[in-house]
Amino acid sequence: MAIAYVKQTPQGTLSGGDSTTMSFGSLPSAGNFIVVGISNWDAGSTDQALAVSDNQGNTYYEAITSDESGDAVASIWYAYNIGSPTGTFTVTINPAGTDDYLAACAAEFSGLTTTDPKDVTVKSIGTNTSPVCGPTATTNQADELVIAVVQVSASDPTVGLDVPATTGYTNIEVEQDSSGIQGLSMDYKIVSSTGTQSAAWGTLDATPSGGWAGVIATFKAAGGGGGGSDGPAAGFRSLLGVGK
Repeated sequence: MAIAYVKQTPQGTLSGGDSTTMSFGSLPSAGNFIVVGISNWDAGSTDQALAVSDNQGNTYYEAITSDESGDAVASIWYAYNIGSPTGTFTVTINPAGTDDYLAACAAEFSGLTTTDPKDVTVKSIGTNTSPVCGPTATTNQADELVIAVVQVSASDPTVGLDVPATTGYTNIEVEQDSSGIQGLSMDYKIVSSTGTQSAAWGTLDATPSGGWAGVIATFKAAGGGGGGSDGPAAGFRSLLGVGK
């Protein structure tokens, strides 16, 4: 089955609080993949730990969290092969601090492997007006989902993030208010060959006084082949007992 975007929650935000929830408008399907992109700021914090959970008992794993950029971080969390949900499907984010500013979104995808799908990741931080992230290491199979998240911390209600991110992405969610909330862009693309992955979000309208942070994580499709001439052919040779 090919990877496909299914749906997303409305954006979850914090403006000086300690938790936020996001609910899907309709129930995700059993066996699918949920990914959460987060931009979080906690003044003076040396511990940017987050806890991500849902009300259906699924386990969320931290794919990657950036280094701190002016007391702020970008991170990607995920749950795979989710159980059969009932009622309302709600995702909750609990930062370690109690006075956080945060923007986040959760999205559902189908077609991911039902074993842990995480492949390669990369993170970056900066203080200029051109947030970029990458490249990752080369992905380990051809068919993968690429998620890119950028956080921007600046005293500007319209920071000017380009959406979607360049290099073929589709935007999932954007928050341009990097003052009262936190600047966020969460983007995805689906690739069909191995390679390195990067993302860029244009030129900001304001210098980020608190800096920016970017993260990328890639996730494997179900039954995805390896790249190059050693992909499906190599598996066929193995079945026949023929060496490379």
